[in-house]
Amino acid sequence: MPNLKNHMEEVVFNQMKYVLEDVKMCKCEKCQMDIAAIALNELPPKYVVTEKGVLFSKIDSLQQQFEIDVTAAIIKAAQIVRKAPWHDVAAKAGGAGAAAAGAAGPASGSGSGSAAGG
Repeated sequence: MPNLKNHMEEVVFNQMKYVLEDVKMCKCEKCQMDIAAIALNELPPKYVVTEKGVLFSKIDSLQQQFEIDVTAAIIKAAQIVRKAPWHDVAAKAGGAGAAAAGAAGPASGSGSGSAAGG
């Protein structure tokens, strides 16, 4: 059975490595996943099924505006997570409440989208 993949995930994670090099913030796995989730919610999905679809999507990702949009979404997401790292909030809440609250993501009360589904 063919696999369905959002090529945008790969693009965001690859670009995030370079963008976050110059950002002073926590870069733990949790914060990086929160940044990726927020950024992906801001960007249009690029679903592909076949190798041909992956190639067309990669060609699209070479466009300058596409790269600018991805970088801007990552920077915006990093600013949100830097202001309120979710692992700090979850650790302070402690116990089962932290695990239950963790599903909402760092931007759940900001009104600007969240890692859970903005």
